[in-house]
Amino acid sequence: MKLLLDQGLPRSAASLLQNVGVDAIHTGDIDYTTAEDAAIIEWARQEGRIVVTLDADFHALLAGQLLLCCQDTYAFATFLCLLRNVKLEENTHV
Repeated sequence: MKLLLDQGLPRSAASLLQNVGVDAIHTGDIDYTTAEDAAIIEWARQEGRIVVTLDADFHALLAGQLLLCCQDTYAFATFLCLLRNVKLEENTHV
């Protein structure tokens, strides 16, 4: 499972996920911190990554297209378990 963390998440979250074996990168790592949501989605699609975002606007772009089809349910369930176990400190700096 390959993740792309959107700019709304701390950049350090990618490092924390990498430390537990998740292939995660942040939009800042690919110079997409100011990119439009559509560009982020397209890059993730080309790279086979799942976008992890707190941005409520993404739903409008995804309406009418299926970005994430959970073909690999086990990987998705594993990701959810990791999110429960990886605790981000409140004072984490981007």
